[in-house]
Formats: sequence, structure tokens, C-alpha cells
Amino acid sequence: MSKKQTDSKSQRRIVGVVPVDFKSNRILLVSSRKHPNQWVLPKGGVEAGETDEMAAIRECQEEAGVTGTIEGSLGQFSAVKPGKKNQNQFDKPGDKISERSFTFFILHITDYFPDEKWLEREERKRQWFTFVEAAQAVRYEGMREAIVSLEQMQLGS
Repeated sequence: MSKKQTDSKSQRRIVGVVPVDFKSNRILLVSSRKHPNQWVLPKGGVEAGETDEMAAIRECQEEAGVTGTIEGSLGQFSAVKPGKKNQNQFDKPGDKISERSFTFFILHITDYFPDEKWLEREERKRQWFTFVEAAQAVRYEGMREAIVSLEQMQLGS
């Protein structure tokens, strides 16, 4: 089993991608495993021996069934969640919260896997969105900020 990589706060290092088809100018989102009716960007932890970029590509292959090339970093973004008493129950409003930091990369999609080669096809849906639609659809503010940041970069070029 691979050792998980941690950041300076001893939290697991989390990386993700904004998977983009630049020809159609669309973003591919996946459904959350825990909340199947909510859309998220592919993300996950960095394993031992992986660079952040390698982990981001692997997570995208597993979760979204696409691969591609990293075109650059969008930077770090945060997600804030209520603290948990246990795996299935959130604390009362006002109780402790946890903040996680994610590094998002731009992934230029080069290959779209057929369903039989998509690892998490039984657990997730995938769907194309425009930049505006994707920013409105994602569950977390940090993901929204990453999408908007990429859109602004595109408009500036």
C-alpha cells in the first residue's frame, strides 16, 4: 500500500484538475461519490513517489475517465466543511470546522476513455459543461474559484 503524502500541517496533500477540452471550450465534471447529485472536479491525494502533477492526472483518469497533459497550475484553493463527530454525522452548526487546501491544475484533455476503461464508471457520472455552467454546478467554493480563474486566464489570452 502506498504511503500518503502530507503537507506542512500534516494533512494529506490533495490535488485536482480542471479537465478542459479546449476545442469545444468545455469542462468535464464528475458526480460526487458521497453526494451523487452534486458535481465536483476530479481530485485526490498524492501517493508516495508521485509528483503533484502525476497524482492529479491519475485522479482524473480514475474519477473522470480522461487523461491529458498538465498545462499549468491554477494555485491553491480552500474548502471548508463542518467538523465530524463520526463518519456519518456532522456536528451542530457553530461547532468546529475543518479547512482543507487543494492545488488545482489545468488538464488539457487528450484522451476520453470508453466506459469499460473508466475505473469509477459504477460510482460516478461525468458530464460536459461550459465554463459558466461548471462554475455554477460545482459543490465547493474552492472548485468554483479554480474554474473562474481558468476562465479569466482564457479571456486574457
